[in-house]
Amino acid sequence: MIFKNKRAALKITTLFMAMVMIAMVILPAAPAMAAEDNAAYDAKAEELIQNIYNKYMENGEVASSSNTELDGFAIYVLNKANVNVLEWEYEGETVDEKLENLIVDAVAKEADSTTQIGAKNLAFLYVAAESSNKATEATKLLGFLKTRQANSVNGGFMDGDYSEYTNLPVFDLLASENKLNVLEEADKAFEYIRDLDVTESEFPDFMSISQSARVLKGMEIQLSKGGLNERIKTRLEWQKANKAEDGSFNASEGNAVVNTSEVLWTINAVGLSTTLTRADKDGALDYLLEQDTFANIGANVWALRSLLVNGTVPNFNPTGSTGGEEKLNKITIRIEGPEFTILPETVVEVNGEKSYSDILIHNATALGYTVEEAEGFITSINGITDGGFWMVDPYEETYKDTDSFVFYGGGSSNTGDLTVTENSATVKDMDGNPVEGATVIYYTKDTMKTPTKVATLTDENGKVELAIEEIEKYHFAAHKINTGVYPEPDNGLVRTLPVMLSVKEVKVNMALIDNNGKVIYGPQSLTLKGNDKFGLTALGALEETGLDYLISTSNDFVESIQTIANEGLNGWMYAVNGETPPVAALEKTLVDGDVVLWYYSTSATTGIPAFPVKTSFTDVGANMAWAKEAIEALAAKGIIQGTGDNKFEPNRPITRAEFSKVVVETLGEDIVSEGTGMFSDVDSTKWYAEYIGKAAAKGLIEGNEGKFRPDDTITRNEVAVILHRMQNEVAPTNATLSFEDKATVPAWANDAVAYAVEKALVNGYPGNIFKGQDPMTRAEVAVVLYRYIQMMGL
Repeated sequence: MIFKNKRAALKITTLFMAMVMIAMVILPAAPAMAAEDNAAYDAKAEELIQNIYNKYMENGEVASSSNTELDGFAIYVLNKANVNVLEWEYEGETVDEKLENLIVDAVAKEADSTTQIGAKNLAFLYVAAESSNKATEATKLLGFLKTRQANSVNGGFMDGDYSEYTNLPVFDLLASENKLNVLEEADKAFEYIRDLDVTESEFPDFMSISQSARVLKGMEIQLSKGGLNERIKTRLEWQKANKAEDGSFNASEGNAVVNTSEVLWTINAVGLSTTLTRADKDGALDYLLEQDTFANIGANVWALRSLLVNGTVPNFNPTGSTGGEEKLNKITIRIEGPEFTILPETVVEVNGEKSYSDILIHNATALGYTVEEAEGFITSINGITDGGFWMVDPYEETYKDTDSFVFYGGGSSNTGDLTVTENSATVKDMDGNPVEGATVIYYTKDTMKTPTKVATLTDENGKVELAIEEIEKYHFAAHKINTGVYPEPDNGLVRTLPVMLSVKEVKVNMALIDNNGKVIYGPQSLTLKGNDKFGLTALGALEETGLDYLISTSNDFVESIQTIANEGLNGWMYAVNGETPPVAALEKTLVDGDVVLWYYSTSATTGIPAFPVKTSFTDVGANMAWAKEAIEALAAKGIIQGTGDNKFEPNRPITRAEFSKVVVETLGEDIVSEGTGMFSDVDSTKWYAEYIGKAAAKGLIEGNEGKFRPDDTITRNEVAVILHRMQNEVAPTNATLSFEDKATVPAWANDAVAYAVEKALVNGYPGNIFKGQDPMTRAEVAVVLYRYIQMMGL
């Protein structure tokens, strides 16, 4: 025999009769249908599926919740109908990719209550993810719903007027998926639904009344709540009162197809009764069959689900889609005997969706093992009966493309959990203990037959580092070969279920302000990749700047940046979009467009500094594109300023006094000025006196015959010399220049020009000339110093 797990095997004798008795009570038998009825329903289902596809191909839009576009609920219903909806492609992008993007966006927005998507949208994405075998995403989305319900006042998922029109659809979906019992505040939810009289509300409608009837029935079964029959009956009576002569159900100016479908769903959930009878059900189905057109995607989806809940099982993919009746699916299988591994992780190809037994039997000869079966169950592999039963994990009625399962004997039952980030994978057993020595594999849809194995096995913490280079969607799984000797316990993990990870990239804006309130980086746009050292995190943004920093080994806090260290209660902090996240920078995931600010906090009361804004000038436009970024970045740092009236005068040659100032500001050092007494033409009361004195003290500038000539322009030769002195390197001796006009470069500037060109700080002009005697413009100086800052990581 075959059981889903050991516990089922141990309790099978006791539970079997109880399950039979329960099924007789709560699972009414579906009536037998005539062959012509089946054909009519199948044809209508195919028509509806084709309609949905055609309407989707009009614009290719996918939304979390929408009546006019393909949404999460539509994907859920189409998955239930065995349609290859995830593979539908519009302008090179699949529905699967669009669904992934919606889920990623919803997850990113959940942390901030002002950006969260609606609970109904969240629920639609949850059932779409769950039915699409996106287990990790589905678990996360369901967790969000649980948290919202636990934090609500009324017991629903949102509070306030008319909130029932959001809460009821969510409860209804959870009831249909048998998930009501996972709610942390289930009793509060029950009281809310029990006391919600939608038949007497300001806007009674078929959808909310039908949903409440189904949810009450779900709570009766899943939460073991009693005393609900009269409340359910009241809702059924309201529906019956709005039945039309043509067999449809409708009220006011509603959509008859949708409302009739709601009644059919209710009958399926609650069962036939003296209120809604067999005749009501048959009349409603006949009405749907007779309809030639359906208004929008939503109406088609509602009608399709009505056929599904009444037993229709279509085997159809729409014309123009990429599927077919005999779709080739790739399934990963593994067979673990009680004493050894019979079949290691292997990918097989099967036509359509098959049961585990069909898959194992069909591939036995090709893969070199033998199978025996009895009454539809596999009883032995390679002659091993293992006491009469084998088990499968996870158990599904049929397995779809990219699914996987392990078939194992009683001594090899230990599956586990796999957690994956862009940079590491962690494997734990069922009890939460780390698994050492497990192999991690990953693959894309195109590489499933030859998955990549991580070179090293998991360590004592169950962890292994990853080094994935490409931006792609990956499936991960882990396994550990069983070396235990039956019937002794095996040596740990057999395998984990696959999890999916999308390695991607995001663009964020980044700036950094030091302990003096000075901008020492940015604002700058950065591109972060999920496979970077710290991934798509706030710490990853800091890493991407190239600045020097240290991290505490005890708490992942940043201890210093650019040698500026934390002191006492003062130290480095970060903010995202103007708020301080409640987690360490390594744990804060960033999304496209986030604004990240690292700053040195010197007081708990001063708050978060304003994010620096790149200063723009009216005369630095598209014609100055080559210098615009440099000018605005240096202006934001306070290194350069405009000249008044929001102008920069980019093409004006810079003076020696102006250059002294921007050089000193670029270095950002506490330089003690030697005064300006050495220069007879530098007035100590002028704005530039301080900067000339500091530049002279640093050894960056020199005068001639006791004069500095502050108002003269500075030449390209002189700029090269000062750049070389800023670097404080030993210049190459007698360096040979390759410029055609090298003869115009004086000996005192030769090595400095060679250095500046080698470091790509200063470039030549077309024709391979340097023009060393020419003045340098304010725009050119901005570009040169911006290159210097980037080179030095300032």
